[in-house]
Amino acid sequence: MRTTPLRTVTDCATTLPFDEALAVADSALRSRLVTQADLMRAADALPGRGRDAALDVAWFASDRPANAFESVIRAISLEVPGLRLAPQVRLRVGGRRIRPDLVDRELRLVVEGDSHEFHTSQRAIDADCWRYDELVLDDWLVIRVSWVQAMFQQEWVASVLRRAASRQDLRSGGDLVRRRGALRRPTTVGRA
Repeated sequence: MRTTPLRTVTDCATTLPFDEALAVADSALRSRLVTQADLMRAADALPGRGRDAALDVAWFASDRPANAFESVIRAISLEVPGLRLAPQVRLRVGGRRIRPDLVDRELRLVVEGDSHEFHTSQRAIDADCWRYDELVLDDWLVIRVSWVQAMFQQEWVASVLRRAASRQDLRSGGDLVRRRGALRRPTTVGRA
């Protein structure tokens, strides 16, 4: 039996770990198979224990991540107090426009997901080096995360992101991370 894309996303949101469910939801949004409003309504209509998990996935889902790898890194980052990574944000550095994988503009923090598949040719390495150097010279802290680290070393990745957010907060005068806290969805979604 085949389910609709919306049902598939909802089922994944209630049964998979958050990072995997978010990757599925982001992919469905990116491919225009569902809308965020559809996800929110479907999640809100769920009974029982899966409702909260589905609402979390629906709330944080986005069509902007380029791939599931970015979605997983973003899912990890959501537990880091004060960190607000947005996918595929346009920046201008070194006289060019670029779109790093994940960006927190206020903290001047860029997180790049580096997979072996897309970062091994001479051209790709040259482009990566140019981006990294130009970002650093423009006072951005650049964190690079490999696919293996994002999938199998998530506690370490979370630790790196926490330390990076704290470092950038201190560089900017402090208090931003504390004021922002951990990113959470509103608890009043859908219920009157």
